[in-house]
Amino acid sequence: MSKIITVAVILFFGFLVANKAVLHANAGEKGSISCTKAAEMARQSSLKNGFSELGARSQAENARVRCLIDG
Repeated sequence: MSKIITVAVILFFGFLVANKAVLHANAGEKGSISCTKAAEMARQSSLKNGFSELGARSQAENARVRCLIDG
């Protein structure tokens, strides 16, 4: 029984790793805005709205992470 649970856990983690790889691969697709470009646009927008450079980088990182999670 413990071998079945071990195999199930390994398969689950394999699925999570594969899903993350697919998300990263899709983030750079042409035809849609990439997560890196979206983050840069968010940084530029934050700077225009009066954020400091550090605040703008934080906003850009948040935008990139949301993009990667949402897919």
